[in-house]
Amino acid sequence: MQNTFYCFGIINLDILVHPVDEWPASGELVQADHMLFTPGGSALNTAVTIRKLGAQTVELLGCIGEDDEGKRIEKALSNLGIGTKGLTLQSARNTGTCIVSIQSSGERSFIYSSGANDAAGTISEYLEQINNGSIVHLGGVLDMAILAGESLIRIVDELKEKNCYVSMDLAWDWRQHGWDSIKASLKQTDVVVMNDQEAFNLTGCKDVADTAAKIFSEGCPFVVIKLGRKGAYVCTKDYRGVIPGFSVEAVDTTGAGDAFSGALLVAISKNQTPAQAVRFANAVGACCVQKIGPCDGIKSYEETLRFIEEH
Repeated sequence: MQNTFYCFGIINLDILVHPVDEWPASGELVQADHMLFTPGGSALNTAVTIRKLGAQTVELLGCIGEDDEGKRIEKALSNLGIGTKGLTLQSARNTGTCIVSIQSSGERSFIYSSGANDAAGTISEYLEQINNGSIVHLGGVLDMAILAGESLIRIVDELKEKNCYVSMDLAWDWRQHGWDSIKASLKQTDVVVMNDQEAFNLTGCKDVADTAAKIFSEGCPFVVIKLGRKGAYVCTKDYRGVIPGFSVEAVDTTGAGDAFSGALLVAISKNQTPAQAVRFANAVGACCVQKIGPCDGIKSYEETLRFIEEH
């Protein structure tokens, strides 16, 4: 594998409000201490994590609006050294926006406008930019119309024809595509990541081990189900079980799952075993939740290794 990373999928401007422990009733007002405007979305957060962990070549692929929010995102990516030539600008749609209401416990609620994300065409239009043997991450699978069903199958098939390592991070299936919309693409996917609630909702299973086994049986060799502070369940040919997480005080869990996915891919690119890679990803996720914002808590690769040693 080349250590060239491409992240395709959801790109947003996030508006984080903290703390909000009670949602205001109609006509009421709730005071919040902090409000943060920051680039976000599953594909963008994963790209930022990969870059912060030291990867030299990271490209973000997807759609943003020709608006102030889109310009803010482009500037932030440029400052971080993340490639933006794969961004498509949409004049008829606003940049995707997500309002994140953060409780004192760090848990969140969302109000989402998909905006330009829904204008994204198939990844085929980006294939010429993707080097053979690269690592390609699909961020927000099931969250975008093209990341489900026949179009998802075509995407992963085309990427495998270029000998790419294909990663999927599933989102909550709010569009109700269902299990059949992803099942056939799993045999061409090298690693798939989701949280336990997403997994149960998608597969209809109620047990983590059964859920992972069902996904694994469709041909994906590396299945990871995130369990929050408990860690993550791993299912491969040689290992099935929970890799424990790290005990930290969570301030904001926004972006932790995306940080996990980015860290997992960095560890895989360094030839770590699945168990080692998931432990590293758990550590990056634990660092992420200690600050407000989807990526502000991400440390360097070396700092993360020290965090693991200290814990």
